[in-house]
Amino acid sequence: MEKIGYLLVLLFTIANALEYLLIKAAGLNTYISGMIMFGTASIFLGIVLFVRRKNQPSHYHVPLKKVLVIGVISFVINILWLKGLEYTSATNASLLGKTDIAFSMLFSLILLRERIHGKTLLFIGLMVVGIVFVMQVKFSDLSSLNIGDVFVIVSAMLLAFNAFLVRKVLDHTSPFKIALINCLVNVLGFAIVFFFKQLHTETYAAKSIILTIIAGFVCFLFFCGYYPSLKIFPLWKVRALALLIPIFTVVGDLFFLHEKLTLSQLGGIGLVLLGVLGIILYEKKKSEKIQRAYER
Repeated sequence: MEKIGYLLVLLFTIANALEYLLIKAAGLNTYISGMIMFGTASIFLGIVLFVRRKNQPSHYHVPLKKVLVIGVISFVINILWLKGLEYTSATNASLLGKTDIAFSMLFSLILLRERIHGKTLLFIGLMVVGIVFVMQVKFSDLSSLNIGDVFVIVSAMLLAFNAFLVRKVLDHTSPFKIALINCLVNVLGFAIVFFFKQLHTETYAAKSIILTIIAGFVCFLFFCGYYPSLKIFPLWKVRALALLIPIFTVVGDLFFLHEKLTLSQLGGIGLVLLGVLGIILYEKKKSEKIQRAYER
């Protein structure tokens, strides 16, 4: 089961990075991108649910209120992140956006009672240091705390909390149903803002629309990997392994946008991969030790 879990992590991290690159290449405004992307993902999620409609366990049901809350929080996260970028620097946003790992560990410890070993924390720290190099963060560019930073931190906290909520309802319903409702809420939210800002008078290139639709399919793949992985692994582990996303984004820039990797970025990638390997091997060792003790 763990092997499937790591494949799912690989799927959602690559998908998230590719989604970002496609949206960046499309160049549409955020709100039309959100509508098209989440709308496309909704269509594919609906198709999966229709095909699998007879294969759902009998005890599955949709806790609609809880799932709607997940969708609303997801939309709020997107808005807070976007507003945060308007008021703070890219450097601040890059660093503070990763505080979701700290919040995830807190929710794992306090709400889910998931144990995090000291050595695991060291490996996560190694990954965080690696990401700083990968993202080429210059601490000299850090600005003083402002309202934009607060928006980014709150969005990171809500991201971790939303993962916790998803984890809680996964035992009762299909991850595809949660994802579908999440996407539909986001489509509605972006549509309201889109028309409120009177952006419907703008014209858009066909190529940009097509790239955004492809991003929507990739978003569908993201949900196919992210939600099921939350059911297999502890919350902290999924959010820690999500640090792979910036690596795939940088590699994507290398292949699709012909940008060059610096030596510091290569070193950062090495540190992140070393941290991931450390977490996997250490957790495997602990699991085998517990298994041997149980067999005795």
